[in-house]
Amino acid sequence: MFREFRYALSRKNTAERMGTLFDQMLDHGLWMYQQAIAAWWRRRPRDGTQDAIYARDKVVNGLVREVRREVVRHLTVHPARDITLCLVLMSTAKDAERIGDYCKNILDASQVFQGDFHAAYYREPLEEITALIEPLFHQARRASREDDSDAGHEAFMGARDIGKRCDLILESLLRQKEGVPANEAVAYGLMCRYAKRIAAHLGNIASGSVAALENLDFGDEAHRGGDKKT
Repeated sequence: MFREFRYALSRKNTAERMGTLFDQMLDHGLWMYQQAIAAWWRRRPRDGTQDAIYARDKVVNGLVREVRREVVRHLTVHPARDITLCLVLMSTAKDAERIGDYCKNILDASQVFQGDFHAAYYREPLEEITALIEPLFHQARRASREDDSDAGHEAFMGARDIGKRCDLILESLLRQKEGVPANEAVAYGLMCRYAKRIAAHLGNIASGSVAALENLDFGDEAHRGGDKKT
């Protein structure tokens, strides 16, 4: 799908620019995620991180606006051409923008929760999950930039697995008998939510290379139904 979009836009010599804009959004998203997670797990001081992440998020918002302008410009010149491809790009650009919002949520929650993560039963699987999200950024890039369907499928499956694991942790928290302090339990629950959503947005971006337009944002349903692009 993305390769088709770049081919279509090459008639206006904007293909490389569109690819660059999207790469930049993913690069900024990865950087924000790395900073937010490091602050969350107390691997770096939280002081000073907030301003940097919020500033980077504004850059991503600006890139999304540029993508929208390019798409509108293209459809203005070619009103009946490449409509589906343009809609795919608009959808995935919004996914990239939402990642920054969740990174801000992670940082904000880490600053409110001043305690430490003592419950290894919850901490360790969440540390593993948050580490697994980082490779999804690279897979999403390969899927979008190179129209790599294998990377797209791998990212989608990885995101789905992360979502299931987060749901299991949340269920365990709600039924927990370990006596985890309420504020620490809430922190784990919030991280489950943020990790699941970031992974889902990366899966949506990657699925642009393997899913039909109507199935973007509903990848799990499409996968179960075997609905693939032709």
